[in-house]
Amino acid sequence: METAGNTVNEIVPRALAGALLFGEKVIVCSAHQQATSRELFRALAGFFENYDDLRRRVRSVSAAIGRGQIELRSGARVAFEARTRQTLRGWSVDCYLDDETQFITNEQWEAAKPALAARLNPVVWLSGRRRRR
Repeated sequence: METAGNTVNEIVPRALAGALLFGEKVIVCSAHQQATSRELFRALAGFFENYDDLRRRVRSVSAAIGRGQIELRSGARVAFEARTRQTLRGWSVDCYLDDETQFITNEQWEAAKPALAARLNPVVWLSGRRRRR
């Protein structure tokens, strides 16, 4: 899965920095497909599983399919969601990291905007490949 490699190199380090360095409390990593969202979760969870200093910072890990989440003792939370029209409904998001953005629909993007507007200066990263025609 080529996208997973790009995801690890682009999105996972940014999610780590947001949770550990930038003071972001709610970080959402999203992808078009549930399988890609799951790969995001596994890649980030691997950092917390393999490094004692990071492992000590974890309050809880939920590995539910399509709703993975890592919550830190600091109160920061990184959630992994497959993108839908309803994914961010009711959320307030400090950082939204979206993979496979070439597949996002106008309806999905419009649905994400209120969650971003609920926070001061939210960060949005859109990542993906250009569609071939």
